[in-house]
Parts: sequence; C-alpha cells; structure tokens
Amino acid sequence: MPSALKHLSILAFASDLSKRLPKDKDDTEVAASLLSEVQTQMQSIGRYADKMNHGMTGDEDLEREGTNLWNLCTRLNRAFTDKGQKTSPAFRLVLAGRVLAYQILHLCQWSSKNTAHITTHLMRIALKAAKCCTGSFILQRAADYHDHLKQLAQVPGQDHDDESTRLEAEWTAMRIVLAFQDNQLVVAEHTFTNVESLLKRVRPQSAEKILDSLFQVGKGLLIKHDYPMAEKWLQRAWDLINAQPLPDISRDAIELRMAILQGLVTALIGLQTGESIERAAEIFDGDAYGSIIRRMIRSFRPNDTSFKLLCHHIHVLHTKCPGIGYSVIDDFLTSLVQTCNQEWIDAVVVKRIDMATRYRDIEGTVDEAHKSLSRLMGKPLGSEASFAAQTLIWKKVNSNFNQAQYHMADKWCLLGLRDEFANSGPTNKAKLERSIFFSMPQETQKEPMTQYLLYRVAIRSGYIEMASQCLNNVAESDIGFEFLYACVADSQRVGEKVTIVQAMKKLAETYDYERPERVHLPALRRCTIMLLHGLLGSDEKVDKDGVVMDLCSMFEDVATAVQKEPKGVDGAKLFDIRELEWFCQNAYNLGLQHASDWNLRNVVRMLTACVELASHFPDDIAAEMASDLSLRSIFCNFLIASALVALARAGDNVEQQLQDYLVARRHIAVADHQIEMRLQDENIDEISAADLKARLAQLLAFDFEAAVELKRYSELSEIVLKANQCHKVEPFKAMADCALRNNLPAEELFSVLRKIINQIAELSDSDSIKLAKYTRCLFQVTLPLDEELGSRLLNETHTMVKDAYRVSESDSKIMTTHS
Repeated sequence: MPSALKHLSILAFASDLSKRLPKDKDDTEVAASLLSEVQTQMQSIGRYADKMNHGMTGDEDLEREGTNLWNLCTRLNRAFTDKGQKTSPAFRLVLAGRVLAYQILHLCQWSSKNTAHITTHLMRIALKAAKCCTGSFILQRAADYHDHLKQLAQVPGQDHDDESTRLEAEWTAMRIVLAFQDNQLVVAEHTFTNVESLLKRVRPQSAEKILDSLFQVGKGLLIKHDYPMAEKWLQRAWDLINAQPLPDISRDAIELRMAILQGLVTALIGLQTGESIERAAEIFDGDAYGSIIRRMIRSFRPNDTSFKLLCHHIHVLHTKCPGIGYSVIDDFLTSLVQTCNQEWIDAVVVKRIDMATRYRDIEGTVDEAHKSLSRLMGKPLGSEASFAAQTLIWKKVNSNFNQAQYHMADKWCLLGLRDEFANSGPTNKAKLERSIFFSMPQETQKEPMTQYLLYRVAIRSGYIEMASQCLNNVAESDIGFEFLYACVADSQRVGEKVTIVQAMKKLAETYDYERPERVHLPALRRCTIMLLHGLLGSDEKVDKDGVVMDLCSMFEDVATAVQKEPKGVDGAKLFDIRELEWFCQNAYNLGLQHASDWNLRNVVRMLTACVELASHFPDDIAAEMASDLSLRSIFCNFLIASALVALARAGDNVEQQLQDYLVARRHIAVADHQIEMRLQDENIDEISAADLKARLAQLLAFDFEAAVELKRYSELSEIVLKANQCHKVEPFKAMADCALRNNLPAEELFSVLRKIINQIAELSDSDSIKLAKYTRCLFQVTLPLDEELGSRLLNETHTMVKDAYRVSESDSKIMTTHS
C-alpha cells in the first residue's frame, strides 16, 4: 500500500508540475514556492530510489511523466538561454524540474540488471542533469552507470560501443572539473590516471572535452596563484594535446592549444625558478617581434626589397601570433596608402584577406577585416587583386556553409561585396550575392518569408524569372497565402504589372473553398481579370497570346468554381446574381470584341465560359434579365458554332476537325431549342423573329455540313425539314452545294437532294436557275437507278427551264446549253 501511494503521489506531482511550469514560472513568488516543493520532492524520491526493492522499476506511467517533464524543462531551459536569463528564479525552477525529471526516470529505469542501452540512456541524462545540479547523488549515480557499463563490456559478446565511450569521456571530464571545484584534487588526480588510456579510444571531439577539463583545472589553479599545481595540470594538457594526431585536431582544439600554451607560460613564469624562466623564454615572444616590425614600418623605404622583407616578417609573425599579425599588417596597409603605390596596396590587401580566412572564425575576425579595408577610404582595388580577394572570401564562405556556420558565411559575403572589390567583375559579385541566400539553412531558404523577401529583391532588380519562381515556392507552402497577398501589394508599389498578375493568378490557384474567410474569391477573380485585360492594351513586353489564354482560363475557372457553389462565412453563396452577371457579361463582351483579332479557339473558350455561367443563374430571376440571358446564350452558341465550323474547315488534323464539328452540333442543338422557345413567345416582334430565323437558318446549314462530315446521313433529311420554318432559300442552297460537294452515296444524295429541291420550290423567292441546276444533278444521279423516275424528273426540269427563260434570255441560253 505505501508503495502504491508513493507511486500515485509522484505521478500526480509530476503531472501537476508539467502543467504549472509554463504559466507559473514567470510569477516570482509562485515560482519560489514551487521551487521549494520541487526540492522537497527531489529529496523524497532520492531516498526512495535508494531502497533495494521499491517496486517501481519498469513502471511505464512514471517513465512517461518523467520523460514529458524532462522534455518540457529542456525546452524552457533553451528559451531562457536564448534570452540570457540564466539567473532568474524561474530559471532555477526549470533546472530543479529537470533534476526532478531525472530522479523519476532513474527511479523507474535503473536496475543492476539493465542492458547497455538503458544504462547508456540513463548516463546521458545524468550528465545533462549534472550540468545544472552538481549534487553528489547525481555524480554517484553516473559513477554507478559507468561501473555497470564497464562490467557489461567484460561480458563475452558485449561490445563497448562509441556512445558508451563518449559518455565515459564526458563523465571523466566532468568529474575532474567538479572534483577541482569541490577542492578535491585527490579525486581529480585519481580520475586523471585513466585519462591517457581513455584518450586512445575516444573520438577527437570527446578528447577535446577531456583536454579542456585539464585546462580548466590549470586555469583555476592559476587564478588561485597555485603555480606549481597549475604548471602540473597545464603541462599534462600540453603533452596530451600534442600527442593527438595532427589531422584530427579541429579549429577549436587549435585555439585550446594556444590557450594551454599561454597558461603554461604564465605558470612557469609564476614559479620564478631558473629552470621555469628558461622554459618560458623558449616560447615565442610575439609582442616583441611585432614591435620590431612596427619600427621597420615606420622607417620603411619604398622599394621592392624592403616591401618583400616586411611581408615575410609579417607572415612569420602571423603564423606564431595571428592576433598581433593582424594588427601589424593593418598598420602596414595604412602606411602604404600614403605612398599611393597601388600594386603594393593590392598585394597587402590580398595578404590581409588570406590571413583572415586561414583561421577559425570569430565575430571579431570579419569585423577587423572591415576596419582594415576602410583604411582604403573606398578606393577600389585593381581587377586582379579584387578577383583574388573575392576568390579567397568565396572559399571561406563555402567552408562556412559546409560546416553549417550560416551566420559567419553571411558576414563573409557582406565583406566580399564591399566597394573596394568593385573591379572584380559581375560574375564574382553575383556569386557572393547568391551565397548570402544559399548560406541560409535549406529550411530557412524554403520558408515563405524568405521567398517573399527574395521576391521583393527580384522584382526591384528586374529578375522576373526569379520572381516567378519565388511566387511558385510561396504558393506551394501551406502557410504562404498571406505572403501572396504581400507579393501582390509589393508588385503594385513597384508598378510591375506582370508580376502583379502572376501573384494574383497564384492567389486564385491556391484558393481553398473550405476556408472562404481567407479571401473573397469573386473579388480576387475580378481583380485578376481586370489586370490581365489591362496588360493587353499596355505597352508592357508580355506574351499577348499567353495573356489571352490566361484570361480564358480565368473565366473557365470561374465557371468551374460556380459549379461547386462555394459559400462565404455567413453561409450565402459567393457567386450571387451580381457576381454571375459581371462575369457572364464580361466574358460575352470580350468574346464579341475580339472575335476578329483573337485566335478562334480562344474566342470559343471565352464564349463557352459565358454560356456555362449563364446556365447557373437561378430560376427566379426577373423576366427582363431572363430574356437578356436567353438572347446572350443564343448569340454565344451561334458564334461558337460558326467559329468551330470555320476551324474545322481550315484544319489539317482530321481527328480535330471531326471533334470541332461534333462540338459545333451540340451548340447548334442548344441554340435551336432556345430560338424555338423565343419564337413561341407571343410578345416577340417581327424584326426580332426574322433575325432569329435568319440565325437559325445559318446554324442549320452548319448543322447539315457537320452531319455530312460526321457521316450522319440519316439525320440530313430532318435538318432539311427543320430549315423550312425559316422561310429562307439560302440555307437550302448551302445544304445542296454541301451535298453535291461531298460525294454522298447515290441513295443518300437522291433522298436529301430531292427534299431540298421540294423545299426550294415551295418558297416564293426561290431561284429557278439554282433549282434547275439541282434538279439536273438529281436527274444525273437518278437515271442510272430508275429510268421512269428519271424521265419524270426530266419533264420537271423542262418546266423549270421555261420559267427561267421568262426571267432572262441570257440565262435561257445557258440553261439550254446545259440541257
């Protein structure tokens, strides 16, 4: 029972702490009270964990709560570190919470029967916890983990992996430093006995941590003026760092080596013995050497020999003491500026950049290089020197980029873009400018904010292609919608119409119908259409055909969107009657206005969109609007059919021709039905009725032609009979010519041509000459099939010739010749 109560108590406290930490940590009084509770709980759990059989090993609930608390405290700790608030009460509370989380994880995970994997995990978090709490119980547990790992390594079949070795090195380094801080040098000495063998097994990064711990002990002893012990520990660090393989030494290790050497010299001097002074004297005296070179600079005689001699000594000084070397060469550059010898100035600047790029980066390195170049007072270097300097800088940028040191890469890029290197040529400058962007992490480059800023630069620099790519990247992002708005607004400020249109198109393409609150779709489409139409009449260098196609696509997209019936936040349809009327009317006007100067396919697309939009008006609209829509739809279908027939006649692709005829027949059928409905209206006037019949007559002629081309011969007779209601002879003439021109089968030609002749004969304004011609053709087709029928047709032809003779004597002669 006590174990169960303790278990519930720990779970409740950990869960409650996870909830309270984020909000209570900023209240000083509450944080102090909570810190006291956490410390009490830490002590309680620590005592309980020391029991042999506490019964909580392997408890999943404790492991979950402990892990959640650990992760939470890690995030909060990182936030405090970034803000530089490491001394606040809230920070101490977070550290205590982290230690408590470790206590809980130790309680539920530690056992003498643990595997190497679990023990390694516990040792890792123990070392992290020890950095924020140097309590002996954590170090003791880390020692227990370490001993357990050593025992496991001795078991056959168990390998001592790299992670275990790394943790052992980190534990050793921390144990040495903490032992020194606790004034337990005996413990530090005992721990050091294992260092030499450990350094042979660990990776360079772990070795550097151990060497740094030795240096920290030596430096601490120097501060206490304990020079004998300081010399002992620093000498150990010096010997061990020199024993490391040279290729494995990092830039940080090089700096550490210099710091160890400096500390060792200080300790040797502090001993004040003959032997120690002699050893210290053997170390290079950079200040003295620099002073001598400065005197040489002050007495410099402008000749090549003196110049080369000074450059050599500055190089030697820099290899021994880089910091002093920078200072001396800057003084030399200042001296040379006064001589106005451009060749020497170029050489020294290139040498100065070379020196700056050779060593590990720190903030001051680039800043000092900027100050050095400012001594030139903006005067550009020669082309060769500028190119050489920027090449060195580019290599440094590339190195920083490969090491993910993006901030330093950016600083070097800015150095390379200084006016002093203006003569390097546009290629090098562009390469560095691009490097500023590419020096960012890949994730940062792809962020909508980065792409938006790059877009702003691109449109101001005239890089329209890059601006388009940025728009694509922003549009593809899940959170890029607001940035597209910003792109549109920025393009308007700059006056870049093409990119404005591109941005508006991207906005329209990325519209989410399920989230209407983000944008008003009709307004977005209207603005985009108006901008596209404005480009057609502007002097902008744009692909006008491409703009026309974009316009058609916009209206087609609107027609598609209307079918989905999107609704606004208030539940009302986004495309109400006013919106439908605007899009429908403008599609109609554009189609009519540009029917003669646009590609006919684009005219068909625009008018088809108009017909689609007209079909989505509600049924309860006013009678006047319904009448206007009906007429508009009739005229659109008429123009679409006419355009498709024209395209079919001019086309070379047989399959496309047939498709055009097929689509034309569909629009003709719709127009036919709509015209019939209007002709049945009792209020229609004679002029309107005559106009509609004339259009229907033309459409039926087109329908006849399309049916012939599609070999729908069985439908020809019906089309001829339907044309009779138009009371026009022109469509029959067109049908007859089409029938004769296309070599119909004899039976089909006889049937349809006979009907056409009969219909022409019934009309008062029939053309007797044409009628005779068609009759003669019909006779020629019929005679081989049926002589009696042919004889009857011959008599009818004779009658037609007499009628034609009364009209015109000249025409009579022509008809007689044909007979």
